[in-house]
Amino acid sequence: MRIRVLGFFFILIGVGIAFYPAFTDVRSWLVQSRLRAVVATGEPSVQARAAGADVSQVNSPDYSLLEIPSIGLSAVVVEGTGAEELSKGPGRFLESAFPGEGNTAIAGHRTMYGGWFRNLYRLKPGDSILLKLKGATYRYEVERVFTVLDNDSSIIGPCGYPALTLMTCNGLQKSEKRLAVRARLIGISPKQST
Repeated sequence: MRIRVLGFFFILIGVGIAFYPAFTDVRSWLVQSRLRAVVATGEPSVQARAAGADVSQVNSPDYSLLEIPSIGLSAVVVEGTGAEELSKGPGRFLESAFPGEGNTAIAGHRTMYGGWFRNLYRLKPGDSILLKLKGATYRYEVERVFTVLDNDSSIIGPCGYPALTLMTCNGLQKSEKRLAVRARLIGISPKQST
């Protein structure tokens, strides 16, 4: 009887481990759908509060929409790159600049937690990236896709022009490297008045 209970217990643990990545994806997708309501309306919703969104900062540049048409990416970007923030979606490095003011750096998971940046490696020079914030659209053009060491913080610092830098784990090489995408700001479409 004990062996049977112990066997059942280990089966439950195995099932839990097997389904954990899917669970993190579903949770991230649900949080993203709730955050989209905040971005779309500019008003915190009951759903956004329930998702753990920091609705006290909705009027600051804390939520933007990142779109990369060539890889089918559309995700709300949150402020911060801690484990909790990245479990909700891509996050802007707090030490980086705001869009249009320098190098805006954003990190995201490649696997689990929505895997928002799983296809960054497919980007090529010339591909478009859009970052929408408070009704304005910042248009970027990919300059290069490259790897950096995971402890190279210079990638999120100033680069001499308004840029967007995206970073994720590099599944194509050793784990001590990160995949990075650098894109140059090519235009800003201001918020349309109604």
